[in-house]
Amino acid sequence: MKHTEFSAFQPRLTTQMTLQGGLRLPGRTRRWSSVAPMSLVITSDENEPVDLYRIDRDPESLRTTDVLVSEAVQPPIKLSLNSLTGGHADFSLSLRRNSRILQNMQIKLRGADMEEGANQEDLRSIAHAVGTPLWPLTAIEDSDEATGWVMGTTVEAGAFDGVTETGFVPNKISWAGPKDFGKARTKLRLPAPGQETCIVTGKHRFIYPTFDGRYPKTPWMYGECNACGMSRRSPTRIKSAEKKTNEVVTKREPLPKISRSITTMDVRPLLDAMIYLGEGSRKDFSTLARQLEDSALFERQLLMSLEALAFIEVERDQDLEIISWESAYQCIAGLEDDTWLMVGPWSEGLVEEVKEEIENFGGKVNMLESGPVDILRIAGMSREVLVTAVEDYVDEGRITHRSARKLAETLPPLSKLIDDLSRVQFPFAPVYEYFLLERAEWVESEIANIPGLYRLPRVFGSGYYLRTTADIEKGTGARVWAELGKHLAANILDRPLIAYDANSQQLRVPLGAELPGLYGRVAVTSSGELPIAEPRLNSITYSGISPRTMSILSRKLMS
Repeated sequence: MKHTEFSAFQPRLTTQMTLQGGLRLPGRTRRWSSVAPMSLVITSDENEPVDLYRIDRDPESLRTTDVLVSEAVQPPIKLSLNSLTGGHADFSLSLRRNSRILQNMQIKLRGADMEEGANQEDLRSIAHAVGTPLWPLTAIEDSDEATGWVMGTTVEAGAFDGVTETGFVPNKISWAGPKDFGKARTKLRLPAPGQETCIVTGKHRFIYPTFDGRYPKTPWMYGECNACGMSRRSPTRIKSAEKKTNEVVTKREPLPKISRSITTMDVRPLLDAMIYLGEGSRKDFSTLARQLEDSALFERQLLMSLEALAFIEVERDQDLEIISWESAYQCIAGLEDDTWLMVGPWSEGLVEEVKEEIENFGGKVNMLESGPVDILRIAGMSREVLVTAVEDYVDEGRITHRSARKLAETLPPLSKLIDDLSRVQFPFAPVYEYFLLERAEWVESEIANIPGLYRLPRVFGSGYYLRTTADIEKGTGARVWAELGKHLAANILDRPLIAYDANSQQLRVPLGAELPGLYGRVAVTSSGELPIAEPRLNSITYSGISPRTMSILSRKLMS
């Protein structure tokens, strides 16, 4: 047999540097978050040490200086980037061997506390224009029709008039409960394998074709294990087959135990990057979120959470698709118990400065962990003293006493939003999915002649459509997103999709039916806590909503 040389196909590893971890900012320029930890990995196919230099550039003279940061490094090696920066945000790393440059890498680190970050004066300053169509669901830059504005938790508008009294709000959920969750199902049980089978012992028993005494026509024959069905190929011409002299015995070892520890995702780099950028498109937000978890569900839930926490404002088109986002105003929201919350895009540096000022004026502070955002809670201060303490950081107009209640009074009823939705021709599909309010679940339907929320299967073009009686007569529907559509359907059919317990001050809605837009902001900023999912109850629970605020909010949701 002719010997073939395959060494030319063997991959070779070049001496190079690569970055691992970190959070890359969107845009053409390669920029990285200064908060997210990063590592520098140096690899090489040669067993020779290399030197690592940092090239610093003076911003005034533009002269460069080479600084040796690691000498005689033996690849492969992994270094923390924080130990190589030397306090610089813009620098270059140079990998060298015997004064020969192997690779140069430019690094730009950006963070919210840097001076070149986004300034509120440079942004479009989008906000919710009170009085315009669908204003609780989308923020815009300017409007001549606006009768007031909502910026973060700051309300510069009067209460909405004309809301009638609604029906009774139940204190217990009506769509599902512990008895309806996890019903016993018939389990499929397989007989256990015998102790002598190959599944237990690892020894297969192959059955080969019967030898007929003649010279085999093929060089190979195939056998099958009578226990597991595994196939094996064996030579038929023994004389020409190579005999094994030494058999390798593989020791069976148990698999390592799976760790059940719960790891918490650190979203601080993403929030810091959003404060630095100040604004961006939906694609920019997706670029940031997908680096933490490559999931459309995570991206959507994070966006909704940040909007409810008044961290960002969201702009939507006429089909309610998200176009862009922008940092909300830095505000201080007052709660019902006369405490205060610092809401909005506050950087960690500013939070520490404000915290020190509050303590100097005799106030008490503590950090409230609310999902992705840590909110500073202030107690023991009147509004007058608070205004004086933070006058260098936030305008007096951005400090709102009982902001959640005031925002709830300004909101229009959901029925007003139903009239403002743009209509399109309702698409045809052989089968639809209808949201059944009684059980808060989707059911299949071949027709779509009942008012409510419909979902098109993905094979026919995904989308959510709300239909009223008038839409059914005209053959139209309104495109909505899932959470909004469920509450609008409950409003149309006059069936509450909420439950409130005044004793615990908890509001429950079905899973996947978070309160939309500014309605959700009222519920979240009442306590500064995001809702908590309760799968056994098929519910999501908002906490800390006072009975008076809930009375106003329920009228807006049900009328």
